[in-house]
Amino acid sequence: MIEALSQLDALQAKSLNLRAASGLRPSTQVALPGCGWLDLVIEILDRNRQVTGEIWVEVKISARESGSQLNCYQQRARARNPPAWLLTLAHHPLRATVPNLSWNELYHAARHGRGDHRSWKEHERWRDFGTFLEEQNVANDALGPISDREAASLEPAYELIQKVAAVVTAVHKKLPSLFPDLVAAHKLVWSNEGTLLNFVGAYLRSSGDMVGAGGPLRYGLTAQGGTAYWKVEVDGRDSARESLELARTKADQTVPPFGPPWDRPQGGSTILLTQTRATTLATHEAALLWFEERLREIAASGVVETLFRGVPTATGDTPAALPGLNQTTIGK
Repeated sequence: MIEALSQLDALQAKSLNLRAASGLRPSTQVALPGCGWLDLVIEILDRNRQVTGEIWVEVKISARESGSQLNCYQQRARARNPPAWLLTLAHHPLRATVPNLSWNELYHAARHGRGDHRSWKEHERWRDFGTFLEEQNVANDALGPISDREAASLEPAYELIQKVAAVVTAVHKKLPSLFPDLVAAHKLVWSNEGTLLNFVGAYLRSSGDMVGAGGPLRYGLTAQGGTAYWKVEVDGRDSARESLELARTKADQTVPPFGPPWDRPQGGSTILLTQTRATTLATHEAALLWFEERLREIAASGVVETLFRGVPTATGDTPAALPGLNQTTIGK
């Protein structure tokens, strides 16, 4: 909050000595006789935890200003000693004479603000609040301005997408030879490359990974800790519980067993997972060979077939679910 307010009005923040504050103490729905109720009052505390100033915030999501509230608030704020800083927290300014902190500015300051003002990483409540704002489509990184760093990544991003799309498409073409019975039953594969790549794009927007999928199979590129990995995963999130347990048993009994480089998570829906650093596979052919070898190991185990037991047959356009997105829309 200190970071967001300092960026909103550096001179006002300096006059209130915000940067030197030991903390902020918030109160909500504070009565202001004769005016109404202040949505949020933030008290500025010094090192001795004494109040040195106040910030009054009128909070709006989509509603407009109600009556003459702000006129009354302005008069009362000026009469304080020292004067209170009146502002609005809304998508857009309610009036020109009252500064506005946008939801996205607050969100961005909490998530990417100065390191000496602990926020997103260290405060669980800020993370919860940020997640809530994202889910309600009030604020998120996608609504912020494009930075020079992001703009400079456009050409490399295009090149990366082209390379990953080429690998995912090639892997998709291998599936009929690896899982002939499932493909014959209209499972695992998409009706055409366009719908597959639509899914890859939708997955990228929702998760940050570039992954193709067919039923419980996931294959593509994932990012972890600033490093990119090719991955193959068998995920039973869309399977019946009985099928999921049978598939785990099937994986346990596979000969030869699934040892390194495979991970076998004991919790959650992932049954099998393997990854390799993308930059260690120097060519498109090397990456494709790595995927084919991993998928052959899966095919030989029968794990994927087991997951389909009791699961409705997917259509040619929608062989995989994407959390938060409608499959029919993706297929189209």
